[in-house]
Amino acid sequence: MTPEQQEFWNALSYNPSSDTHSLAQDMISMQGTRRFHREVDRCIIYVMHNFTREDILRAFKTWLSVYRLPFNPDKLKTFDYFHSELGEEVNNRASNQIPINPF
Repeated sequence: MTPEQQEFWNALSYNPSSDTHSLAQDMISMQGTRRFHREVDRCIIYVMHNFTREDILRAFKTWLSVYRLPFNPDKLKTFDYFHSELGEEVNNRASNQIPINPF
């Protein structure tokens, strides 16, 4: 396969979900260190520049619910950027959810 064909194939097979999980593994490997929040900032910037809005929200939900990563917004340099771009959408989605009554 030529390099151009390989690049085309990589673009076709790109999956934001797999990136989300591999980034989570990178962050987990640094959890508990001083570099953890720097790594989170790096991952947030990557996701914000390369994913669609829907995929960004899905990535953050995965990181928080599946991997339970302990983000501290006060230590993140990118939190204000994320909040300004998607904060309103997150709040709207949260307020539109209807709780399920188990009884």
